[in-house]
Amino acid sequence: MNLNKIKQKILIYKEYLLSNDNQKYLHHWETLKCFQDNWDNGAANLPQMYETALQNSTSRRLWQREDYFPKKAMLQLIQTDTEFMRLAFRDLFHHEHELSGRVLRFIHYCDTTLEVFRSQNKHTKMNAHYHHHETAMMYLAFRYPEYYSLYEKKSFEAFLKSVDAPHISQTHDLDRFQKITKILYNFLEKEEGLLQLSKNRFNEKHYQLASKLEVWELMSVT
Repeated sequence: MNLNKIKQKILIYKEYLLSNDNQKYLHHWETLKCFQDNWDNGAANLPQMYETALQNSTSRRLWQREDYFPKKAMLQLIQTDTEFMRLAFRDLFHHEHELSGRVLRFIHYCDTTLEVFRSQNKHTKMNAHYHHHETAMMYLAFRYPEYYSLYEKKSFEAFLKSVDAPHISQTHDLDRFQKITKILYNFLEKEEGLLQLSKNRFNEKHYQLASKLEVWELMSVT
C-alpha cells in the first residue's frame, strides 16, 4: 500500500471530524452501546434479547432498508430453532478461532434454519435470511469492538484500490480485512488528536471506549 496515500486519507478523515458533517454516522456508536449493554447469549428469552440489543433512536439502516431485512429474518430464525441459533452466535463469537471459517459456518447455520422454517411454513414469503459476510461482521464489530470493524466489501475494495494495494481479491477476504483494520487503526492512533476528535462527538447514547469503528468510518468518508 502507498503510505503517502494512506496519510492523505487520514488527513481527509481528520478534516471530516472537524466539519459540521461529522454526525453522519454516529448512530453506529449508539447501536454499538446498545448491543454492548444488552447482548447475552445465555438469555432465557433469546428473541427478546436480540430485539433489545439491536436498537437505535435515529436509524435502522444497519438492519432494515430496501430489500434488506436481516433483523426481522433473524428473529424468525431464532424462533424457529432457538438453541441452534444460540449455538450459531456462540460459535461466531468464539474469536480465538479462524475468522473466515466462523463466518461461513454462521451463514450455514442461517441457511439450515431458513430451510427448516420454510419446510414448516409452506406458504411463507420469506425466502432469504439476509445474513452474509457483512452482517456477520456487524455482529462481531458490536460484540468485540476492540478487535473488529464493520465491513463492506465494496468500500473495502475501493479503499484498497485508492491506496494502490496489490492483489485485490474478488471474493471476501476477511483475514486481509482484519490485518488492514489493525494497520489503519495504528495510523489513526498515531495521528495526534484524531481519536479524541472522534470521541468529542459522543454523548451518553454512544459507546465511549475504544473501538475499530473509526476504521470503517475512514473508509466510508474518504
